Amino acid sequence: MSIELVTTNVKSIKCPYLFLSISMSSKQQHEVFHLATKKQLQHIKDGLHRISSQIWTCLGEESGNLYIRYDQYVEIFLVPKQLERHLRLIRDLKSIQHTGIYFGFLKGTEFQLSLEGAEYIFNTFFKTNKLRLKTVTTTIDGAKSFLYGNTLQTTDLSPSPESLNRKDVFFVLNPKSQFIGIGYVYKRDNRTELRNLVDYGYYIRRGY
Repeated sequence: MSIELVTTNVKSIKCPYLFLSISMSSKQQHEVFHLATKKQLQHIKDGLHRISSQIWTCLGEESGNLYIRYDQYVEIFLVPKQLERHLRLIRDLKSIQHTGIYFGFLKGTEFQLSLEGAEYIFNTFFKTNKLRLKTVTTTIDGAKSFLYGNTLQTTDLSPSPESLNRKDVFFVLNPKSQFIGIGYVYKRDNRTELRNLVDYGYYIRRGY
């Protein structure tokens, strides 16, 4: 097995990227890396529309292309346009493990946005006033609880939003207005909860 590493820095994204190319036996080459198909793009678009109808337009105007890698789920990577030309340095695209921004995954036809993808959307489009997102701010104790992967109650939010519709996806902020994760609204027995989808504490809990 041989490994090639190619690094580059995209100034407009302000983030270093790492290409990992591994030469594998034909038996191992079932993890194919390629541009997302029209059907896969539609599933991703449908998933993003549940968060905001503006995200897909913003991605098309300023970002790059979405690539697919097959693993346990269909992994999705957002590769900035400035970075795509470097893919030609990889002799075997089938061997790419990770490149660009890990954007999420498809489980069947359902798209799940990753923490990295949510952070990219928040910093690139929301903070620059290019789109509107549903955000909610936690209390200090609420932020701590959320970073442990817990479900939040309305008392953990400050102030509590006027409208929390079932299945709405919210970008969760701490009291300093820092992005800490995403959650969705769940209603049961006249009780409203904000359930954790993904948060920064996940990496700490997993020992990364």
